[in-house]
Amino acid sequence: MAVSFFVPSRSEAAGGIGTVYAAGLARGLRADGVPATITAGGAVDFRAVPDDDLVIDGILLPPLCSRLEELASRRTVAVMHHVASRTSNDRRSRAEVTESLRAMLPRLHRVIATSEQVAADLVTDFGVAPERVFAVCPGADDLPRATPAPGGCQILSTGVLTRRKRHDFLLRALARLSDLDWTLTIAGEATRDPAYAVELAALILVLSLDNRVSLITDASAERLEPIWQTTSVFALTTRWEGYAAGVAQALRRGIPVMVTLEAGTLVSAGAGVLCPDDDEATVSKVLRRLVFDGTLRNSMAEAAWNAGQAQPDWMTQARRFADVTGVR
Repeated sequence: MAVSFFVPSRSEAAGGIGTVYAAGLARGLRADGVPATITAGGAVDFRAVPDDDLVIDGILLPPLCSRLEELASRRTVAVMHHVASRTSNDRRSRAEVTESLRAMLPRLHRVIATSEQVAADLVTDFGVAPERVFAVCPGADDLPRATPAPGGCQILSTGVLTRRKRHDFLLRALARLSDLDWTLTIAGEATRDPAYAVELAALILVLSLDNRVSLITDASAERLEPIWQTTSVFALTTRWEGYAAGVAQALRRGIPVMVTLEAGTLVSAGAGVLCPDDDEATVSKVLRRLVFDGTLRNSMAEAAWNAGQAQPDWMTQARRFADVTGVR
């Protein structure tokens, strides 16, 4: 049996992990002898793959609601990275997206969530039968260990530039630390909410942080790699997160993390610090200690490295995907 992945284009995904996720699973499936193809962007043409299992990214599903009977009659698998009722990623209103997905997801062959939390929400909020939904988190790539330079603390925060990620909250928390030696790089796709990216740039100036903070809105993996290699601390103050890919990558590289509770499911003891979601003063105090105490960062870096190396690879996750969807 062959598998055909349908994923949004880069512009449709606006920096999401859908293409990366499909590519990782497809590589693992092919290595295990299962033919797998990926089609990105445009209309989903099922006629071109009449006998394949269909794996469709959740972003593409709402416009296909009128074709539900066709999808339900096939071995169609939906991949959900987020829960529509908690995010505003689609151009359509949340209510319309939620209504479409509630009609569609319970009738599909399987629903794959990229985290346990999303899987649970799909059961409770979208009516998917527990025996049809499975969590298959992304696999981990082989990444070099970070080697921060001695001296100042280089902080990195990645993720699509949307209000849910709350980079503005992080900026305000760090603005309290003007007496310490730190820099911050915020890197993420800006096309989903261009107005927010403009607001972030303005806030950096208002807080007089332009000599400390770099805002990268068109970051490629190649451009970010040297920044990752010298990062001392990864920070994420998101309001809600399905699967915190940036946190996973930071741990894989041996970088300590500071995250709010909503993004902390990947963080093991000693590898990072979990902070309250809305307590700017506490977040600032935690960052102060991390920036000030290089010995503490070194200890946490070791724990982060060990946690990162324990993450499953893409082959492991591809095999789990095959097992729960029955594509073998």
